[in-house]
Amino acid sequence: MDVVETGPPAAFWAERHGKAGGPLDLVTAATLFRSMLTALRSEGYLTEWTGYSCVDISGEYEGTGGMDLEAFAFRRTRVHGLWPPSDGWDSWDLDHLLTAVEFFYSVVSKPVEGFYHDYMRCGQHWTRFRTRQGRSRYRDEVNQILVDVGGGFELELAGPVVRIIPSGLEELAEQELPAPASNDARQTLQHAIELFRARGSSEHDQLDALRSLAAILESIRPQLKQVLETKDESDLFEILNRFGIRHADAKQQGKYDRRVFLPWLFYSYVAAIHAAFQLIDGSQTGN
Repeated sequence: MDVVETGPPAAFWAERHGKAGGPLDLVTAATLFRSMLTALRSEGYLTEWTGYSCVDISGEYEGTGGMDLEAFAFRRTRVHGLWPPSDGWDSWDLDHLLTAVEFFYSVVSKPVEGFYHDYMRCGQHWTRFRTRQGRSRYRDEVNQILVDVGGGFELELAGPVVRIIPSGLEELAEQELPAPASNDARQTLQHAIELFRARGSSEHDQLDALRSLAAILESIRPQLKQVLETKDESDLFEILNRFGIRHADAKQQGKYDRRVFLPWLFYSYVAAIHAAFQLIDGSQTGN
């Protein structure tokens, strides 16, 4: 019986057995990013931006980045050291790394047509590229790194890096609020989600986003009293009041890990807002 070669597994041993993954420190994350980018560069995924050299046709072929790629990157980002890839990348802070992730997403493209120049082993020269396919490959690979950085980030299709939404709540964060919600409530919720998920979101920003959610619930509190038991309606606001989200006094809890607690609380209240408007909608329509 012939043995059919199927290639390497989609996930290797450690990942299949739950022994891989986990948080990455910044040095490791930056090193992995540099390795990933260097590999893509060798496959021609940066050639449209960098251009290429030829030994005998006409010398340098400028890419979209022009002759000074380092200056081009700085002009676009106002961050130094994004080109060329070097060991210095290992000392990047989180802002530097995530800026680089976003920048190279903007210039990557897949090479699809070209010619091989064999004189003096000059090499492959790419002449046509597809941006969408290049960005798709880049995004797939870089998100495998970002998921384990600083609590979890992801590069979105539109280009920005954002904090990862906890599993199971992805669709909820994209859903429109039910019919009874006002335009103001919809806009406030969208702004709160964007503020909380922004890659540069600080603890202060996250608390502000939570206060915005509390304001939405407060605005519909009279309607909630009609569809919830008094205790349930009161409990909805208890955590916000006891854990220093909306007010501050000596009776409140302050000794908790906000890095863990705030994301859980935020998305719990996003879900609560959706549920609240669904209950109000049901009471108004008789469903």
